[in-house]
Amino acid sequence: YIANRNRRFDINLMAMAAYNLCEFFPGDAEPNILCLDETIRILRKHRCSNMWEELVLYKARYAYDRGELAEARTLFLSGYYSLLAFSRKEEADRRAKKILKERLEILRTPEQ
Repeated sequence: YIANRNRRFDINLMAMAAYNLCEFFPGDAEPNILCLDETIRILRKHRCSNMWEELVLYKARYAYDRGELAEARTLFLSGYYSLLAFSRKEEADRRAKKILKERLEILRTPEQ
């Protein structure tokens, strides 16, 4: 996917595919986590999409479901505060609630 001349388009398609896997097949945790890890790494490396924040929130959801609360909270903070960098608080909250659902309030710290 990176060999194509239009790298930005290809990476955005890959990010959308990872997002759709997590959105429509949430029970496939292991393959989704591997896909998220690789996609987040590529998005951060090439800095051509701001979608990695939402992918990090999906990763936080999987970490929470596995019982890795410290990891989930770290991922949540990373994704949520990055969303706030380019979105209003209401928009960041809406997106975080959509992805994390009932887990959102548990992951928030009292200061938030």
